[in-house]
Amino acid sequence: MVFAFLTVRWYAHLGPVVWTTTELKALLRQAVPLLAERTAANAIMELAGPLERTPVSSELG
Repeated sequence: MVFAFLTVRWYAHLGPVVWTTTELKALLRQAVPLLAERTAANAIMELAGPLERTPVSSELG
């Protein structure tokens, strides 16, 4: 849960841009260079799920 919260905070700081999950994974790995590929992929999928299925995406832009 804590990582998900940090991922959402990180995403919110990216600004109002439409990103693909591939782009987000690359950006996250740039932000946290020691992050394993699989961990980055899991974090982005964890982020994308609620953004696709809940009203929170409209609040974030």
